Amino acid sequence: MFSIVLSKEIREHMMTFRFGAALVTTFVLVMISMWVLGEDYVRRRDAFNVAAETSARHDREEVFVPSAICPTLYRPPSALSIFCQGEDRRFGNSVMVSRWEVPREATGNFGRNMMMAAQPAFDLFTVVAVVLSLLGLVFTYDGISGEREKGILKLLLSCGGSRQTIYTAKFLGGVICLAIPFLVGMAVGLILLTFLINVGFTPSEWVAITALTGAALIFGALFIALGLACSALVRRSSVALVLSLFLWTALVVILPSTAQSIADTIVPLPPPSGISNIEKRTWEEALDRERELSRRYPQAGYGFWTGTSIGNGGRFFIYDTWPEAYRDTENLIRELEPFMQARADKVWSAYNEQEKAKIKQADFEKTLVFIAPVHHLRGIFQSLTGTGFSIYDNFMEATRRYRVAMINEFRDKGYFSDNVLKFFSRRDPVDIDDEKFRQRYQYYQDQLQQGKRYDEFMGPKFWGPLPASETPNFTNTVEPVDFESALWPTGFLLVAVALLFVIGFAAFLRYDVR
Repeated sequence: MFSIVLSKEIREHMMTFRFGAALVTTFVLVMISMWVLGEDYVRRRDAFNVAAETSARHDREEVFVPSAICPTLYRPPSALSIFCQGEDRRFGNSVMVSRWEVPREATGNFGRNMMMAAQPAFDLFTVVAVVLSLLGLVFTYDGISGEREKGILKLLLSCGGSRQTIYTAKFLGGVICLAIPFLVGMAVGLILLTFLINVGFTPSEWVAITALTGAALIFGALFIALGLACSALVRRSSVALVLSLFLWTALVVILPSTAQSIADTIVPLPPPSGISNIEKRTWEEALDRERELSRRYPQAGYGFWTGTSIGNGGRFFIYDTWPEAYRDTENLIRELEPFMQARADKVWSAYNEQEKAKIKQADFEKTLVFIAPVHHLRGIFQSLTGTGFSIYDNFMEATRRYRVAMINEFRDKGYFSDNVLKFFSRRDPVDIDDEKFRQRYQYYQDQLQQGKRYDEFMGPKFWGPLPASETPNFTNTVEPVDFESALWPTGFLLVAVALLFVIGFAAFLRYDVR
């Protein structure tokens, strides 16, 4: 009897206009989202490769002294962002690392118009969250009440079908008919990505895509169960439709969209002026410190190709100068460098306190939307595609660790103490005494008298770029798929499906089919 009722449900669904509309709508939207975001990913991937290579080439060819090491680190895009843009579209993916600033925020976003980043993303998550859930209700809002009105329900029960068999068959029939258009769209979309757009996926990414597909079907099954429950709780299909649409609007639209405003009101953030004031005060202290050191070491920074001011961001560079200027520059760096690093840590400490307040506010927002299934679906998609905030946060933490490693390496090499000369110049200590300088100075004068330009006989090109071994390595890697973080929200959706099924079935047991 179960197979008969199930085949009847599937056949009736597939012969209706709403199934054809669902097939076309789901197929077209899935295809469009994959096509557009697949092309977008290819552009961002290519832009990342170009930017990373350009930065590496700059570090190899245009950095002449350790103090000029200020690399730009990049966060590579994830191929799985094709299926869910998530938080990734709002965050930058490049960070310039400096000794005098702790990295706080990434900037830039490869190949993307940031003026459009605030617009809602049209991706597979959006298709599932909005379209698939709505179709689930359309398939089942009249599954019980509608068949009671037509007299079909009474006929099924009189033919020996149990209520358990009928209700389970209706649920599974709805899930199967909802899955068909979605799976067809996914299959064709993946073929399109693989063979026409040339997007390759690793084995773990294929597993993640399979998990995404399963999560989408579970989410659709949840709204199949919700539609059936609404249909079993009322006697008229029109009332069931209104009730199910009201619940859909509340769970999918209203609650997720208003939770942020409510959290912002109840758990407000500290004013940003606190950080601004600390930055301003510490910057003024730094300028006072520089003026004081400039008075104590008046010849610091003089010479050819020099830069020793705070405005230079700590990129000290002296190709040649007289011995006293070398010594004053050494003394200035020994005292200024620790001061500026301490200032960076002080500003970061204040900024970090505000970040903790943001996390507290975000946690409160998650509490508000806990009952919204779309919130858990978002968690699954962002975990599996690597587009959640945690991926960005991990990247920023890696840049901060890189900065600490770079400073520690400089400190171990004595660049802020005994070996400070090598920090801003490639000269050896024996080359900066009076006699050696007079010899070089005379050589420069002779070259000028012969009509040569400065860059023809002196300058950094005669040293060549700094060896790559002087710069700590930073490996740009795509985060592995986070399957573990997707387990809890998947479990929530499964429990919600089971709970709605039980509620609907309990209502159906007491349902008057007359």
